[in-house]
Amino acid sequence: MLSLARGFLASGASRVLVSQWPVNDRSTAMLMERFYQQLLRGSTPASQALAEAKRSLLASSETRSPFFWAPFVLIGDPGPLRE
Repeated sequence: MLSLARGFLASGASRVLVSQWPVNDRSTAMLMERFYQQLLRGSTPASQALAEAKRSLLASSETRSPFFWAPFVLIGDPGPLRE
């Protein structure tokens, strides 16, 4: 996982959101949608956006299991988007 993320970071990415194990497509789409909604607000740090996205899945009986939200890890800059 770190090797793949390191390649993106070395290429200029400020952060990489990765999964540590195979994930469910539907719940991943839900998590990513919520993550980017938060992140694109501009002032929300990426680490907080990910935490809030995970909490939203945790709050649903359908995606409460850690299998659906726990594998996602943010590597790199935890802060808000910069222009």
